[in-house]
Amino acid sequence: MEETLEVCLQVLRLPEAHHKRLRTSNLLQRTFGELKRRTKVIPHFFTEQAAIKLSFAVLLATASKWRGVRMDVFTIRRIEELRNEFLPKSTSDEPAA
Repeated sequence: MEETLEVCLQVLRLPEAHHKRLRTSNLLQRTFGELKRRTKVIPHFFTEQAAIKLSFAVLLATASKWRGVRMDVFTIRRIEELRNEFLPKSTSDEPAA
C-alpha cells in the first residue's frame, strides 16, 4: 500500500505551475479518463463518426491545455532533473551496437 501511495503522489514532484493542469503524472491515463468522463453522459452514439468526433475533440482539448503550460528556464531545469532521476543516462561511453 505504501508503494501505491508513492506512485499516486508522483504528480506532486512536477513543477507547481503544472499541478492545476494535471491530476496524474500519466498524460495518457489522464486523457483516457477525460474521454471516459465525457462519453459516460451519452447513453449511445448514433454513428461511429460521432464517437470519433468526440474522441478527437477530447484529444485536441488535452493538447491545447498542455500547450498552455508556461515553461520558463527553472521549470525546464526541474523537469530535466526529474527525467534524469527516473531515467538516468547511460554510463557507457561506447555507442550501442
